[in-house]
Amino acid sequence: MLITLLALVWFSGLWLISPRYYSDNNSEELFEKIFGTPIYKGITYVRAGGVLSVGGGFVWMRFNTTPEAMHNIIVVSNAQPASKEIFSAQIMLLTNAKSLQEYFIRKEDDYIMEKLRQDALRMHWNEVLNIQSLEYYIFNTSSTWSGVMAFDRQRQNVFVLAEAR
Repeated sequence: MLITLLALVWFSGLWLISPRYYSDNNSEELFEKIFGTPIYKGITYVRAGGVLSVGGGFVWMRFNTTPEAMHNIIVVSNAQPASKEIFSAQIMLLTNAKSLQEYFIRKEDDYIMEKLRQDALRMHWNEVLNIQSLEYYIFNTSSTWSGVMAFDRQRQNVFVLAEAR
């Protein structure tokens, strides 16, 4: 009985510390984790992919929004305007790539990192390379989540790359 109980605790512990992969099926859950609030009225078509574990996480996200809902996101996430250079530098730091272009064309050796790269491509995150009128932000929603956002006001799209510490 004691051995069974110890085995159960040990396997439960492994389950708790192993990374969990999130996809579009969990987009609303990821949105709430990152921004600390349910999806606002005016935010639609949320797509996300990421991995979370006890040690942190990494999430690509894209959604459509109204300017009013975007204002709420900026407020709740403590977002600060950033230059394109700061936005790009943060992405390069988080992805360990020399450039965003390189990130989208290279194949990752690590299965989970490759899955995340494919998620970013699936969400057409690479479009940020060609949109001329993006508004860039850096954010820190809590002691856990921080990242970068790009808002395409004309198409009302938001691109988010978030990291949990």
